[in-house]
This record gives sequence, structure tokens and C-alpha cells, in this order.
Amino acid sequence: MNRPQLARVAFGMVVAVACAPSIHANVETSVPAFPLESPPVPQPAPEPPAAQPARGGNATVRAATAAYTHIPPADHPRRVETLYRAETLEPATSPRMPSSWTTTEYNAQSGLFRMRAHRGYAARTTGKPGGGGITITIVEDTQVISDTDEIPGHPDLRDATVVDISGRGSTGHHSTLVAGVAVARRNGFGTLGVAYNANLVSTSFTDDQEEDLEAVLASAAGLTGRYGPDDANTWDADPAASTHIANFSFGLGATDNPVQLLNGMKLMAREGRIMTAGLGNDGGAEPAFIPASAVADAGIAGHAIAVGALDPIDLARSFSNHCGAVKRWCIFAPGDRIYTTDGTYWSTTRGFRTTAGTSFASAYVAGAMASVWAAFPDKTGAEIVQRLLDTARQVDTANGNYDSNGLSPIYGHGALDLEAALNPTSSW
Repeated sequence: MNRPQLARVAFGMVVAVACAPSIHANVETSVPAFPLESPPVPQPAPEPPAAQPARGGNATVRAATAAYTHIPPADHPRRVETLYRAETLEPATSPRMPSSWTTTEYNAQSGLFRMRAHRGYAARTTGKPGGGGITITIVEDTQVISDTDEIPGHPDLRDATVVDISGRGSTGHHSTLVAGVAVARRNGFGTLGVAYNANLVSTSFTDDQEEDLEAVLASAAGLTGRYGPDDANTWDADPAASTHIANFSFGLGATDNPVQLLNGMKLMAREGRIMTAGLGNDGGAEPAFIPASAVADAGIAGHAIAVGALDPIDLARSFSNHCGAVKRWCIFAPGDRIYTTDGTYWSTTRGFRTTAGTSFASAYVAGAMASVWAAFPDKTGAEIVQRLLDTARQVDTANGNYDSNGLSPIYGHGALDLEAALNPTSSW
């Protein structure tokens, strides 16, 4: 890095295949990496499947076959001719059955089953399915990889809108991994995002003291105008990045000028937008970085959730920070052995890889927010945040030290439960 004091963290760790150098894998400077105790279960390289019918009672296919080919220039170093063919599968409106959702694509993402997403999708009888009509933005220092003349966007993320506020952003792999957890499309191919029908926006900030972050988040709030720390460092907000939900899978240390990030979070909260933030991967009792450590701040509280990482048996992953002082606005979600979209999909990974980190736990919650908001469109963002907190289920009750209010210094409210959050029969 150009600045030795930089303490920014991208809260994700690739564990099946090493990240490309452009990913800030677990940390960039002083924060130690925490490797997994055991290797992940290898995932087979997926092939684009033949069209298959949805499973379950009265299931229907509601989208035509999509086929597209990308042929990069012959001398391109990552050249591959790619032909994808898949069908979007959507269960019929009634009756709904959880088994309609447990396809190969769904089962590839084990965290969905653990948060009981299939039961939640089946229980939903109001609003739109899969986050339809809701927009999620992935906010990072790199953009989700999208279509260019030379490199195609990922087939599960091809319709992403990329907004570069400062004009100096670059593409990267970590943001693409995160995006797949939140919104990978239900197309019979690869894996499934929690909010598989949601809109995706990628907004990036630069690597020089993060001065443009206020403008980035003002854009996400749908605002116009110029934002920045001083007259010499301002950027125009771009309402093309307007979103309902912002996911932060990174952290800023004290030397990274977090004031602009805090200002932007307050702008988003003021405009009724909501946010998720990974707790970080340094195994501490508190969230060590902003934005997760700021979710309880005045002007932000009630519009943001900090998220820790669960292992496959719903215990706090050893690398995950705990909720600590922000337990009132904190939950945990799957953050280990996550199978998601790979930004280097033209290489030998064939589009997907296994990874771990609070980055991906946060993306699960962002996707859950979108799914619940689409199902209950009459609710406010603050009500959606409270819904996910109220419907979380307690885990590790023997060691979680839950208080009389049901809050744990480790897990906050507990584990994300999409079945409970999407069930229209449970009270708000």
C-alpha cells in the first residue's frame, strides 16, 4: 500500500482458492489473519446446467431461456469464449412449498438452508419475491466486476449498475464475492443469492484517505450536490446510485479519516435508507473498525446492523469479532464455507469459489433486508431493521451470556432467521 498507516480491512477471506493480489484478503496491515481450523469441503467446478423444471407443488418457469456469448480479443491474457444458458425458476404463487427452493443451485449455498431461507420464501404471501423492486449497493474500494469490451461480468451478476463517484475506482474480486451472496440470480446455474430478484448497484471509493465516501453514500441516499471534507476535495453525488440498502464489507481505522463515512451513514439514515456492516475478522470482543462500531451512534442507530460470522454449526467463528458495545444493533449470519461468485470466473475456478469472513455474513443480512422489504413494502427501513433483529433466534445459549433483554455480548440478538422474518403471520 502507498500509506503504511492504512488500517482498512476487507472483511472476507478466500479459503478454497487464493485471492488475486488486488483483494485485501483479510487485512492490509497490522490486524492478524485468522485461518480456518479445518479446510473447507471442496466444491466441484459448476457447469451451466440444462434447463430444468422447478420442483414442488404447481411450480412454474416464469422466464424464458437466456443465452449469451462473450468472446474476448484473441490476445487477451484471460481469454475464454463463454456461452451461458439458464432459466430463471420461480415457484407458483400458490400453493408454496419449501421443497420448491431446495434445488442444486440453492443447496450450493449452505448458509441459505441454515437461515431457513427456503421456508421463508415458501411462507411469503405478500409483496414481491426475492427482493424484487429493492436495490442493494455494495460499497467497497473496488467495483463489482461488470461487462467491458474485454471481460464480461459474471453471469449471476450481469445486470449490475456500476457508479464511480470519483472517477478513479477500479474493479476487484472481493466486492464480486460479496455481491453474489446478496443477489446471485435464480437461474439454475452456480449459486443463489438471498435477494435473487433485487437490483444491484456497485459504488466504489478511492484509496486516498477515503475523502469521497460522503459523496458515495449521499449518492446511495439518492441525494444530489457536492460532498467532501473541504472545498478542494469534493465530489458530485450521483442519484443513479440511489439504493434502499448499503452493504459495508470493510472497516476503516482512525488513520483512514472515517468522518466522511460517518457523515455519509447519517445522510443515509436521515433519508430512510438502511445499512449492514461486517464486524471484522480479528477475533475480538468488540467491533474494531467503523462502520460496524458506529451502528449505535446517534443519527445512525436504528438504520444499521453490525454482523458477525457463524460457523456451520451456528457458533461464532473464531475469526469473527463479537457484537460487544453494539449488541443492541447486531446479529450473526453464516460466514464460513460460503460458495459465491468469483470475480476471476474466466479462470480455472469456472465462476465460483468457497470463502469465509464477516464480509459475507453482512451480505447475507443485506440480502435478507431486501427480501423482507420487498415482501412488506409498506414498512419503513427502520422497521425492516427491527424486524430482522426481533426475529433472530438465539444460538449458543450455554455460552452466549444473553441478558434479560435477550441480548448477548457475543451474538447480539442471535442468528439471522429468514423464515421468521418473512412469515406474514408473525406480528411486527
